[in-house]
Amino acid sequence: MKWLAIAARQKGKALHVAIVIWQRAGMKKSRTVSLPKKQLKEFGVDRFAKARALKELSKVGLITVERHPGRSPVITIKDVDR
Repeated sequence: MKWLAIAARQKGKALHVAIVIWQRAGMKKSRTVSLPKKQLKEFGVDRFAKARALKELSKVGLITVERHPGRSPVITIKDVDR
């Protein structure tokens, strides 16, 4: 809950993206996931909002992001100690 509470305090669609990240992580049973735009579209998140949200979540230390040209970014969920 602490992780999501921090995500909820970030700007824009950060919480929407955070929820999708955790949902995908639970399905894959892995803290490292990709974020396809189709699933985010269901939450009303376009590619620009996705980029801003990933930047916000990364800035506060909730995730790390690996970007690859032409592919969805690879997100790794980090632990929080707050």
